[in-house]
Amino acid sequence: MEKRMNESGSFSVLDTVKFSDLNLKDFVLVLHYALRSVRNFVKHLVREMESANWDIEAVVNAIQPGVIFSNGNHKAFVFESFVCREILSGFNDPVFSIEHILPGEKHHRRIFFFEEFKRLKLANVMHFVKQNPNSLFGKFLRSKYLQFVHPKMEFSFSGNLNQRKMVKSGEFLGTEFFKMFAEMGRRIWLLHCLAFSFDNEVRIFQVKQSAKFSECIWKV
Repeated sequence: MEKRMNESGSFSVLDTVKFSDLNLKDFVLVLHYALRSVRNFVKHLVREMESANWDIEAVVNAIQPGVIFSNGNHKAFVFESFVCREILSGFNDPVFSIEHILPGEKHHRRIFFFEEFKRLKLANVMHFVKQNPNSLFGKFLRSKYLQFVHPKMEFSFSGNLNQRKMVKSGEFLGTEFFKMFAEMGRRIWLLHCLAFSFDNEVRIFQVKQSAKFSECIWKV
C-alpha cells in the first residue's frame, strides 16, 4: 500500500502531519515509517554480504560478541541495531554535526525544519540529491554513506570504489544498494526534521548493555 501511494505522488500518513497540530502520534508514525526502511536496507545489506561470501556469523559476533540466539532469524536485530546506531549518530544536533549553524530563534528554527520536512516527504530521493547535492540533506547523506560503508565493504560488494569516489565528489550513482541507503537516509532525515519542529525538545538515547527491561516503561 505504501509503495502504491508513493508512486501516485502522495503518502497520506505523512500528509496528516501539520505544523499547527504536532503531537506524539505524528512522531511515532514517522518513526515507524523510518524503521521500515531500516529493515528493508538491512535485508538488502545481508543479501549483499551473502552474495560476496561474507561469514554472517562472524559479522554478528564482531558487532555484538557473546550473544546466544534462540532463533537464528533474530540475528537480523543485531544488524538493525548497528545500522540504527550509525545512521542516528548525531541526531540530537540540529544538523547531525555535519556543519556549524547559529542557534537562531526557536520558533524560526521550528519553521525551518518543518519546511525541510515538507520539502522531502514526497520527494524522489535520487532525483532530489542529484538536483541538490549541497543541501543539508545532501551533505547528511554523503556524510553517513562515507561513515557507514567502509571501502572494503564497498569493494567486496561491487568490485570497485566508484560509488565512494562519486559520493565524495558530490555525485550520486543509482546502484540498488545506494538507492536503498538513500531512501533510509531520507526517512531518518524526515524523522530528524520533525523532531526539531516540535515546541518541546525531542531527543534520542541508547539503552546500555545489561540494562533492566520493563514493559510498562517501554510501552508506547
